[in-house]
Amino acid sequence: LCSIPLGAVWYMRNLLLGHTVIVLPDGFWQSLAAQSGVEFGWPLLALLLLLAWVWWQNLTRPGEHRLSTRWLISGVVILLLGLLPSIIYSGRIDIGANRMGVVEWLLLFAGSGLVFSVLWRYASQQWTAAGWNTTRMVGWLLALALPYFVTWFFSYSYHYRLSFAIVPLLIIPSAVILEAFTRQAILWRYRQLARIAIIGLSLSGIVNPLYDPNAGWDWLWTDKLPDDHARYTSGNQAFMNVVDGLQIYLNENPGQPLKVVAPQIRRLPFFFPLEDIDIKTMPQRLDELEGVTYFIYGKPESGGDFNTFKPGENQVLSALSLATSGLEVGNWPMRRAWGEDDGIFKYSVYELHLDNRFKQPYIHAPTTEGDVVFGDFVRLLGHDIGGLDFWPGRELIMHLYWEVIKTPSADYMIYIHLRDTDGSVVQSWDGPVTLTREGNYYSTLVWEPGEIVIDERNLLFEGEDVPTGAGYQIVVGLYDLATDTRVPLTINGEAAGEGYRLTDRIQVVPPPAS
Repeated sequence: LCSIPLGAVWYMRNLLLGHTVIVLPDGFWQSLAAQSGVEFGWPLLALLLLLAWVWWQNLTRPGEHRLSTRWLISGVVILLLGLLPSIIYSGRIDIGANRMGVVEWLLLFAGSGLVFSVLWRYASQQWTAAGWNTTRMVGWLLALALPYFVTWFFSYSYHYRLSFAIVPLLIIPSAVILEAFTRQAILWRYRQLARIAIIGLSLSGIVNPLYDPNAGWDWLWTDKLPDDHARYTSGNQAFMNVVDGLQIYLNENPGQPLKVVAPQIRRLPFFFPLEDIDIKTMPQRLDELEGVTYFIYGKPESGGDFNTFKPGENQVLSALSLATSGLEVGNWPMRRAWGEDDGIFKYSVYELHLDNRFKQPYIHAPTTEGDVVFGDFVRLLGHDIGGLDFWPGRELIMHLYWEVIKTPSADYMIYIHLRDTDGSVVQSWDGPVTLTREGNYYSTLVWEPGEIVIDERNLLFEGEDVPTGAGYQIVVGLYDLATDTRVPLTINGEAAGEGYRLTDRIQVVPPPAS
């Protein structure tokens, strides 16, 4: 309640700037919630301290009603059987491996019910009015924490920091019990020692925040982290790399609008409250990005690894494979301007030049025979290659230039064959268009009529046993990935087989002397 005025300032700020008033973590994050026995750490500590206190009371101040130790121990054992399996496996990194299952929940409720009934029967005989007043106070405080605890456990227990709002309430039972221990007659003379021991146990929690993984131990009294920007960067390197880059754009282009599409990267608008930052949806088509300065793809917020997507499902994600990493855009439709991977988050910022998709590029070796068409959907305009000599271990970069006639109905692969003078395949480089190391590629299922697709290939020659000599040829073709059926080729409307033979004459030579 005391925090409402402070929190309200933030929400009013969001409202005045036209942002979403309350921003909750994305559904993806909720799916990472641990939901394990570890989250019951504070209640479990309080219960164990309570059992120790009750046992001490029963031992030193026997009354008319004796504690049912056998049933109490049985209840604790059953309760622990429900919590310990997920606690033991809490180090597993695969999602859901450490979550409590139905059996664990049944054991937890059964054990808790048995322990509660035993303690209730004992308390009704032994506790004084003051004890009941304390119990009611603690009960109301835990009831206040319960809704948040349930929400946090099932949705937000992927990081311990999100439990801080309820930790002050959850530790009160333990504090009350420990204070009651120090008031016991036999412990009175040692109460200061007991309190020192309790404070000593808490020192690790106090000291731990003093160490910064990136700045070391002395960041508090040095200039290693001089301001809030540096402190935030220390734990969010990849994200702040994006923020810094966008700020550089604003500084270098005063008065120019900045329009950014950054699906589900919810923190970004708070650094640029007056700019056009769209974080709501993942665009499906490239024409949805018209007028956008930067498209930002983030892992895990924007969706995860590319190999988790169905090919041809999203044109925008597929088209990221068309981005160049060079300083010059050239004829490429986008450029990966910058980005960073800090081990937790990974961001790639793409500078968009989507008009280039429909511009005629310069082609070093255009097709000279005429109209070279595969099927009825794509035209080969030409190619370039980084050399005409192969030797074992040599890697050449090759570009194929495709003009889309109409959107294909299948996901086609490109084959590039190196054939000898007899037409036998010496080596083959098969794969989708613009395949990246991350498994992304520009599927033919999302090609648009009229666009020119630049397909970059790395041809690594591994033919150690291939005879040296001239007369080798490169043949290019397409085939359906699902059926392995090759696409027929026509030249000037006449059938010309299945593969197009490049005019370049390739030779295999001995490796150069080292």
